[in-house]
Amino acid sequence: MASRAPETHATDPRNPRRPHRHAPHPGRRRSLTSDRRPRGGDRHHRWLRQDGEGIGPHPVACPTDQVLLGRAHFGDENGETTYYCGLILIDGQRVKVGAPSWSEAQRESNSFFAAPQNEVLVGRQHSGDENGPTRYATASLSAWGRTVELTSYRWTPGQREGSSHSKAGDYEVMVGRQHSGDENGQTGYQYARIAG
Repeated sequence: MASRAPETHATDPRNPRRPHRHAPHPGRRRSLTSDRRPRGGDRHHRWLRQDGEGIGPHPVACPTDQVLLGRAHFGDENGETTYYCGLILIDGQRVKVGAPSWSEAQRESNSFFAAPQNEVLVGRQHSGDENGPTRYATASLSAWGRTVELTSYRWTPGQREGSSHSKAGDYEVMVGRQHSGDENGQTGYQYARIAG
């Protein structure tokens, strides 16, 4: 069965049931929206903002049926982190995101995580500074009762964590992250393309 390329959408943060064309900027910093319009539909993001990433053990998880599409971080462990989440649609059908599974914690300053084959990142938890623990939530995707497969896995070049910003390309989802050192150390992200 031939299908169109998948689309990614986000919902209006003020009303999660209503899709919208332009996401409002909820934070106090610069706007980090994406207004690109790929083939097959609009692509927007929902923000999950966390001030002081190193403060508190609370995990960040995407809303129901949304996946991580990107992340930005400014400053040290007390800086501001933004997570970009979005819906996936294939031929107009909303892709179902399975129940999250949390990884074992690892030390942030020498961390490497890649989701299992055909699973995506849906959350992250970190507490403390670069010596604190980090763990990730992954989930599988399904549509029409079948697993959605991922292809074309790629790692981004490293960038300084304290001023990092990374978003998935068209039809991609985030599937991994690696980091070394403190906020001046390098962070890289792994993305994979949704097979359509």
